[in-house]
Formats: sequence, structure tokens, C-alpha cells
Amino acid sequence: MHILHYGVFDGKEWRSEYPIASALRALGDRCDTVNFRSKVPGAIRRGWTRYGARADLVFVQNGIPMAPRWTSLWVDTPYVLFASEAALEGHLPLLEAPRRPDFVIAHAERTADYCRASGLPVERLPNAYDPAHYHALALPYRYDVLFICGVTPRRRHALGRLKARYGERCYLGTIWDPREVNRLYNQARIVLHVHAAEERYLPTRLFEVLPTQAVFVSESFGANVHPLVNPRAYVTYETLDEALETVERLLADESARARVLADAHAEAPNHTWAARVRHFRACFEQAIAAFHARR
Repeated sequence: MHILHYGVFDGKEWRSEYPIASALRALGDRCDTVNFRSKVPGAIRRGWTRYGARADLVFVQNGIPMAPRWTSLWVDTPYVLFASEAALEGHLPLLEAPRRPDFVIAHAERTADYCRASGLPVERLPNAYDPAHYHALALPYRYDVLFICGVTPRRRHALGRLKARYGERCYLGTIWDPREVNRLYNQARIVLHVHAAEERYLPTRLFEVLPTQAVFVSESFGANVHPLVNPRAYVTYETLDEALETVERLLADESARARVLADAHAEAPNHTWAARVRHFRACFEQAIAAFHARR
């Protein structure tokens, strides 16, 4: 299969576009990549001019912010959108464009629900992780609790309570370098997640933490629980009080943490980008077959 892959190919190889493209090539596909956020004008059109005539499929990853008019370029080619954000709103311009996707891969249940209601073929597949960046390191524990996040009003209260309770045993930060983040995961007994806003979602951080030495404790995913993910590989809570109680219980019970870690480590290989792309590939084949059946 010849795939024209529009994503954020800006040289930052921690982005998921890079392992996805590599995994497609490992399956035997030709995957030509275009940075749709390039600061050089006309990158989307030039990519189409260069690769479009040979493409069996156009694969747009994320697509925020791609002007909907560009999708008219591939009106005669099957087109799959990977709606990879937790929120629906950013994806609406492409989902509602005159040239709609022939198939949508949706990370979030709300996006999948929108597609079903709009008559768009959709498969809900969550994000994944790159084992080149996230993996176990044999490091001594330094922190009881770790919380790496962008600070939102909703999270600010949680950060204050964590710092008040755990002091130096708690790491709070906004660092994004995956090598440093992976090191910190492996130095923490528990990685805590609080949703950025009221909307429940399945955080990509879950998959990053699975192969490390930390137990992932998250605010409930709500309707975004996914059958691909073993619920024993993580722990959830409903309220911040319950979160603090859960953290205390797990810190006091090393055997309970060990059980969650064993399930997480067994689960981790199922959620690499290479594993997830095998599901993507089946969606691509379905989109191509349906597109040509309509012609």
C-alpha cells in the first residue's frame, strides 16, 4: 500500500507521527510523509503534487489546524483521519468539511459518537507509546508521587494538596523531554493524573507509564474506558479525596503495587505504536475497499 501521511513532521522525533510512519513501513507499506504545519507556504499542496498521484490512501494524523479546503485535493483518493485528540472540538473542521473522511480513527468516545451520528465510518482506537522513549529503567525510587502536567485551573487545587501532603516526596513539573520524563516515571512509585478540564478522557500518559516502574493512578476515564486496555494495569478514582486515599493505600501496600505493575508490564507491548498500527492498517483496508465500491 502507498500511503501519503500528513502529520507534524518537524524533526521532533518524540512525536507519534515518527513511530507510526516507521511501523507502516515495517509492515511493507510505502509511507511518504508531509508536515502539514510547515511554516513554508504551500507544503500541503506540494506534498500532494509530489506523492498524491501514486497514493492508495491519504492518512491525516490529528489535522489541527489544517484548513478544510485542502481536503478537496484528494477527492478521488481514499482518505482516513486519525482524530487523536481527547477533545472533539479541534477535529470538527475536518469532520464537517465538504470532503469528509472516508473513515475516522478516533481516540475519544465523544468523537466516535459524533462520527456515528454523522454517518462517518469510525473505529475507536486509543493512542499508544513509543518504547524507544518509554521503558523500564532500573533506578531507585526517589518520589512517592509524580504529577507532570500543564497547569490548568482545575489542576491547581490538586497540585496544592499534593505538595502540602507529600512535600519533597512529590515531584510536580511541566517537563516534556521524553528521556527526562521516562527517567522520572521510573523514579516514582505512583504517577498521578488529573484531567485538565471536567471532560473525562483516556490520557495518553497511561500508555507511557505502563512499561515503567510506576503505577498509574488516574481520575476515572468515564465512557472512554477501552476494551483493548486491561483495567488491572492501572488504578482509577472519582474524587480528589479518593485519589489521596488511593495513593496512601498503594504506598502502604507494596504487594498491591507489585500486582498492578505486573499487569501493566504484561499489557505494555499491546500498546506500542507498532502494535496499534496493525489495527490502523485494517481500518485503511476497509476505507479503500468501501471507497472503490462506491465509485
